Amino acid sequence: MTPIEVRGDELVTMSWDLTTRRWAFPSGHPLGVIRRFDHIEDGVAIAPDAPLLATAGRDAAVELWDMTRGGLIDRLATLEEVGAVAFIGADRVVAGGGSGHLEVFALATPRPTDEILRRAAASPRWVLDHGRAVER
Repeated sequence: MTPIEVRGDELVTMSWDLTTRRWAFPSGHPLGVIRRFDHIEDGVAIAPDAPLLATAGRDAAVELWDMTRGGLIDRLATLEEVGAVAFIGADRVVAGGGSGHLEVFALATPRPTDEILRRAAASPRWVLDHGRAVER
């Protein structure tokens, strides 16, 4: 299955030809190639309020891309391979793998927000690991 993400009037696809492309939606007019990968990525998500794209693949990382320029902004190492990624609002991204493991990353600050810390401490389901809330 090819990962696809739609946000407003824009569609992003990841394909077997190892490209991530932008399209006008619903017309299908091509808007350009964001990135060419050296392997197939498994997950893609568009940020709700910014030209930011997150990808997840078999290399145990979430990568954040500038959709306008196509450049890599950040690479967030995960504890295991991830196959799905989603934005939680504009400042957090969650990634998960086949084992059911989830990791939440705060994007706006290098340290976890008070909200993430509070939730992690209050829930036996989450543990704080190197500044990230990680599902047990």
